[in-house]
Formats: sequence, C-alpha cells, structure tokens
Amino acid sequence: MPASQLADLIGPALIAILRFDPDQDTWLIFRSDAPIPQLNTLSQGDALFLRLTAAATLTLPNLLLFATIDAPLGPGFTYIGFTGANATQLADLLDGLPQITAAFVFDQLSQAWRPFRPGQPAFLSSVTSVDRLTGIFLFNDSASTQVLSWDQLPAFPN
Repeated sequence: MPASQLADLIGPALIAILRFDPDQDTWLIFRSDAPIPQLNTLSQGDALFLRLTAAATLTLPNLLLFATIDAPLGPGFTYIGFTGANATQLADLLDGLPQITAAFVFDQLSQAWRPFRPGQPAFLSSVTSVDRLTGIFLFNDSASTQVLSWDQLPAFPN
C-alpha cells in the first residue's frame, strides 16, 4: 500500500508516518508536505508510528486476511506489530526460539517499557501476554536471523 494512501485514510490530523528500517539502521518518514518522502510503500507486517495533531479513527477494511505471519528477527532489536489473538502468552509465542532473550512492550498507562524474559524467573518479567495490535521489541541474542511465526486473525474476528 502506498504511504500516501494510508495518509489519506487517516486524514488531516496526520503529521507523519514513521517506520524503522533495520537494514539501514534508521527511521523512514512519510510526510505529505515533504517534497521527497523517505517512506513510500508500506508492507504487510510493518510496525508504524503515527504522529497526529488530534485523535483520529483509522479503518482498514479487507486489508487484514487470515494468514500465518513470518517476521524475520535480525540480530539485536526488532520491532514487530503483533496481529494475533488477544491474551497471547509471550512464552507460547516465543517457544522454540531460545535466541530471543527479551521482549519489551510499552505500557500506555504507566508510560514505561515492560519486560518479558523467557526462561527466567517470573519476577524478572512485568508482562506475560500481549493483545492484538501490540507493538513488541524483541531482542535476538544471535548473529543469525530468526523467524517468529504466528496466526494472524481475520480483520473482523467473531
């Protein structure tokens, strides 16, 4: 989807769309007033930050289809937008990926990052589950790319 199309769906409250590009180790930005935007195309699974001047409602009908999502996790930190079921246990999501040694979820209420440490004592983790559309920073403590897979829900689950 073109970034400009998403901008049109959001409306005039949008200032910018941002996406971190781990290959370039930089943030890509779309601004409708920029002469040459850095972020032109959005792909399924992209985690986006939206900068708004006011509250806005975004409806994306028929864009989320039931599918299995494969998210490549390069060495170091990778940010993903989780599109699976509500109350998914992080231990279950990360099962079989021992190279993922930490996950961090931002808590809007406390304005703090909450950690999850797989395989560590429970007191080291202040978050144990995630809901649909949660952003998660995952740390891959390996020199090779790992692949995290989950079942994405349909756009309007029953």
